[in-house]
Amino acid sequence: MFFIGKLVEDYLKSFMFIFLYISSGVIGTVLKSIISPDLIIYGSATSMYGIIIFYLLMNKDINLISFKSTELKMKHIIYVIFYSLLIYSIISLLNNDFEHITSLAYVGVTINSIITFKYFNKRLYHDVA
Repeated sequence: MFFIGKLVEDYLKSFMFIFLYISSGVIGTVLKSIISPDLIIYGSATSMYGIIIFYLLMNKDINLISFKSTELKMKHIIYVIFYSLLIYSIISLLNNDFEHITSLAYVGVTINSIITFKYFNKRLYHDVA
């Protein structure tokens, strides 16, 4: 987290970095509390997850693997993470497994990171123009 957090903070500047960190934590905690009210929630896992997803978004066009006509970019990793969490949450919901449905909170944090990324980039390009 030390290295990725520093890269994201340099990209966002301190205020937006703090906003992303706190909003990811609040969204994750609120969603987990709604989904499983009897579950005790503490820690900063969703905050750190939001920072990691933002880092992946910052580097979304980097090729991880290029083989013949196939490319695997960082944005494909985000899709895999997002849809894996979503499918896992739906399966948990269908099986009445409410302990593991809290992964749905990470879907919300992923959406928060994407919105923050899009807002920041729109604002960044608007301020430059």
